[in-house]
Amino acid sequence: MNVAYTAEDRQKVRSAYVFECLSFEQVAQFTDIPVQTVRRWAKQARDKGDDWDRLRDAHLISGGGADNAARAGITGLMVLIRSTIDRLNNDEKLSPIDAAKAIASVTDSLHKVTSASKKLLPEVSELVTAMEVIQELSEYIQTKHKNALPLFVEILPEFGAHIEEKYGGQS
Repeated sequence: MNVAYTAEDRQKVRSAYVFECLSFEQVAQFTDIPVQTVRRWAKQARDKGDDWDRLRDAHLISGGGADNAARAGITGLMVLIRSTIDRLNNDEKLSPIDAAKAIASVTDSLHKVTSASKKLLPEVSELVTAMEVIQELSEYIQTKHKNALPLFVEILPEFGAHIEEKYGGQS
């Protein structure tokens, strides 16, 4: 099925990649445009002289360098986690155990990025701790209280937003 995208869609994709420093995969999740389309648009733009990667690098350097890159990485992963959780909650065929494993996987990615960013962003340490606790709780529920897993998966999006607001906000 071919979908016609607008110039506005392309601009949204470009902006998310260049200025929000999201990966192609994250942009695809954020915009609901297939990752292959996002990659194709970036290549087409580069072929016409609009190199998204160079613009992204220039934006990072002019806007605070590594500090902004670390924040963008964390923000991008938070968007991906929220999107993943939303999709998991809407997938009636997915078992609660598989949903919890998917959540653990994306929170593990966030943990790795935030751990690497601690030196650049001291406030990230609290977010790392909060994410570790959520991941530990997820694993604990999977092994010790499987009957509570559906409720955990149900309340996690709201709680995740609370944690993001409390510990992930920029200072």
